[in-house]
Amino acid sequence: MKVLATVTMFVVLACGVVFLAKTVTDHRAAQQQAHQEELESREHSKKYMQDLEAYMTCVQAHGTDACIHP
Repeated sequence: MKVLATVTMFVVLACGVVFLAKTVTDHRAAQQQAHQEELESREHSKKYMQDLEAYMTCVQAHGTDACIHP
């Protein structure tokens, strides 16, 4: 009976370790995904601001009819 209790304890402990490792891995993956999305968002905003600046420069030089809004 003592052997069964010991084996059960180790199985439960192993399951806990596996669950914890999976949780940590999932959390890290979610953090990396969020970081990647933030970088992409910043790049998109930066590109939009560059396009808007080019548009404003075009408007100043040629008027609104000659320029395409980004």
